[in-house]
Amino acid sequence: MKLFLSSIFLLLFNCIGLSQSENDIMTSNTLFIPNAVTFDDDNINDGWRVESVVSWDEFNVLIFNQWGECIWMSKDVEEWWVGEHRIEGTHYSSDGMYMYYVTARKGFDYVEKKGTIYVIR
Repeated sequence: MKLFLSSIFLLLFNCIGLSQSENDIMTSNTLFIPNAVTFDDDNINDGWRVESVVSWDEFNVLIFNQWGECIWMSKDVEEWWVGEHRIEGTHYSSDGMYMYYVTARKGFDYVEKKGTIYVIR
């Protein structure tokens, strides 16, 4: 009986136009986030940023060190992280793994991504 009622609900849900197509839902594929960076001044991969073709209404990126301290943040999708530790001064981040947390909103669509960045000096 539950399966029958679920089927009727889904049929009605789709018929009255409340279903969402894949084109209506923003996915995490709208953001490209590199997972490694080399801050070695050779003009190749010397900065890290989130790449996106979407013009976001809201955008936030946070980078954390291995102790969970937020060392860099930005609300600008065009801003590059070049290894500085913005929160506690301007000294540079050392080699190792860092975590990022990105949130972005366009209208009612919301994207959230988290992962790691490997810094090589």
